[in-house]
Amino acid sequence: MALVNFRTHVLEDMQSANIDQYFLLGGKLNSMPWRTYEPEGVFTNVEGMVMRRLGMSVRNMHLTLAAPHSHRITLHQSRWK
Repeated sequence: MALVNFRTHVLEDMQSANIDQYFLLGGKLNSMPWRTYEPEGVFTNVEGMVMRRLGMSVRNMHLTLAAPHSHRITLHQSRWK
């Protein structure tokens, strides 16, 4: 799960509770202007950030994006890389 544009205190709370290891968060994900993109554009941008962080390519991806004050967006993408 990739967390996009969460407030600093929320990220700090997650780190202090030791649950931040289960999410991709911070860095460029925290400053992404996701509201300016169509859903597929959000997926493409976040997918690129996630792949750079993980240093890998995937064949089937299920990516859930969570942003504060919005509905959760779940996108399924199958790609052969």
